[in-house]
Amino acid sequence: MKAFSFTLMVGFSLCASLCCPEEDITNQTLRVENNNLISVDSNQTSFNIGDSIFIETIIQDNQTTIEDVDINLSDFTYAEIDESRAFHQLVLYKETAFESVVEIPLNENSINTTEGEVRLNNQLIEVISFYNGNSFRSKFNIQLLESGVYYLAGPQFLFNNSNGETTVNLGVYERGYVNITSRIVNSDEQGKYVFTVN
Repeated sequence: MKAFSFTLMVGFSLCASLCCPEEDITNQTLRVENNNLISVDSNQTSFNIGDSIFIETIIQDNQTTIEDVDINLSDFTYAEIDESRAFHQLVLYKETAFESVVEIPLNENSINTTEGEVRLNNQLIEVISFYNGNSFRSKFNIQLLESGVYYLAGPQFLFNNSNGETTVNLGVYERGYVNITSRIVNSDEQGKYVFTVN
């Protein structure tokens, strides 16, 4: 009787595994490195008090993973125009007279968004780029209110000798995720974009 029960149980299990398709759950995260996504308008590095620095993000749909596989980012979202989004964070840093660097918390009066969306969370500048059918895009500016030497970089710049890279995140559970490691175009070897306000 035990042999019959065992055979019956193995038979049902085998039938269930062969006959019943598994749910198609992707739940993968692909990684991309691309340092040409985020830029400062005209690569400008010298400003006056009251000027604005313009930051633009353009993430082309076609990317190549670190495993050298070509992908379309829209395949990892629902590819809805002006609805599908990519997210990343930046921080504005300033050198102090004490030879240290501090994070500058901004308020909504110092930010103007012309494309995409920007949310402020203390010192974090949360940038949301919207899909337009070909790329994910955002553009905003920060009004510069004090003189000094500033950096734009990712949120981990001051921690654990990290560099100024930021990670662009996009995707949905059903289709998988993509994390793109990037830094601002023309940033220095530490990944920070340095500029001066006079």
